Amino acid sequence: MIYNLNHLTQSPAQNVVGPIQDDEALTLFVIIKVMRLKHIVEIGAHSGYSAKNFLEAVGNNGHVIGIDIFPTPKWSENHTTIIKDAKLVTSEEIPWEIDLIFYDCHDLEASMRFHSNMVKNNKITKRTILALHDTNLHPGGVIHQPVERKMVNLLVQQGWSAICLHTRSEDHDASLPFRHGLTLMQQFVPLET
Repeated sequence: MIYNLNHLTQSPAQNVVGPIQDDEALTLFVIIKVMRLKHIVEIGAHSGYSAKNFLEAVGNNGHVIGIDIFPTPKWSENHTTIIKDAKLVTSEEIPWEIDLIFYDCHDLEASMRFHSNMVKNNKITKRTILALHDTNLHPGGVIHQPVERKMVNLLVQQGWSAICLHTRSEDHDASLPFRHGLTLMQQFVPLET
């Protein structure tokens, strides 16, 4: 299988503020492919850079919903955009069980209310993968986005397991000045033996 990754267009230093860095996008692309995920929701769709990555990963048989308070580009027929505060999105607007949610809106109340509503209405299940962007510290211990870091801690208290894909300050130089950080979460279901 040959994958089309032409949508990942950042310079090697990935020195961007806002969109996901290409290495992190590639990580999510691989997870979607490996797990054969089809239904993706993005909270904080912004310019649509992540949506292009998700759409390429799910292919024509999947669907991506992007939620943002500002208008965002619609990239294809299997891409829906919802222009409203995430805390106001109803379970009826999400037509299926969610395989992966990408949280990148920097509003704790909106993200947690969306999350609670989707859990209550069985749109988020134990199978759902949560991906939270901007969870790493920038060099010098600078907290880039405190909301997603706080959300990870709250979700761990609710029983979600977390793996933080972070780098250390000393891992960075001019070739890669910083890593925004990505945390993946899922509820553990004991494996049958």
